[in-house]
Parts: sequence; structure tokens; C-alpha cells
Amino acid sequence: MNLRMTAYLVAISRSLREIGVADADARRALADGLFAVIRRVWWAPDRLAEIVHPRDLAARTRMRQRLGRRFYFRGPDWSMREVHVDGGFGVDVDRCVMRDFLAELGELELCRDVLCAQDLKMAALRGERLLRTGTLAEGATYCDFRFVEPASAPLVAL
Repeated sequence: MNLRMTAYLVAISRSLREIGVADADARRALADGLFAVIRRVWWAPDRLAEIVHPRDLAARTRMRQRLGRRFYFRGPDWSMREVHVDGGFGVDVDRCVMRDFLAELGELELCRDVLCAQDLKMAALRGERLLRTGTLAEGATYCDFRFVEPASAPLVAL
């Protein structure tokens, strides 16, 4: 599913480019459209985490991330590991199949502006604070996800 969706995004992006739509405008529209889809894909894990942990945002975040690794982000396409974060929860992603695919096509800007943007959009929707210093799409050695308590840090801008 991940690669099919990514291939569709590439095809739409290239089609928009061919008809003269600016890359930034196309990526913004694709990010918004993908966000509508991603919200639906994550509906069940989000609701389950809210039911199990109604008052604990950090526990919901941890549960949701673990469910995601079990159902959506499995090896060998993905390589992820939990890391300790004071006052929060962290995950490092060492391999992302969608980034690898887009790198082969020379479309890392699409990866960064459309796919990586989903993490920030979903965190904002959930009321989480996601701090990230780098992504594989930007050339970092891993994508770092640091979910911290709202009072601990400013919200990363979308």
C-alpha cells in the first residue's frame, strides 16, 4: 500500500508539473489531499488509544506508535526503534521504503513536502508536540520523532 500510494503521488505530481502547476503549489495540494486520507487510515488506532488512555496523551502516543509499527510500518520496508526521551516518547526511523523509492526517482522534495509533512499535520491534529531535527528525505541518517508533553516544548510549525 505504501509504495502504491507513493507512486500515485509521483504520477499526479508529474502530471501537474506537465500542465504548468508550480511544484510548491502541487506539493501543497498533494499534502492536503494525502492528509485527508491519512486521517481516515489512522482513525481506528487513534480511537483505540483514546479509549485505552483517555487522560494520558503520552500513553496514547506510545500506544499509537506501537500499533503503527505492528500494522503499517513493518520490516523489511521499515526500520524503526524506540528511544528514550525525557518527558515524552521517541522513535528513530532508519529506513523508510517510501523515501527509498522517491530517492530512486529523484523526488526527495516530494517526500519531504508531502509525506514527511503528514507526521507534523497528524501530531497537530492529535494535540501532540512533535519535535524533529532531521529526516531521511533531507539527508539525515534517520528521521527522529520526539513526542514531548505540551508544556515541554513549542509546537513545530507545519
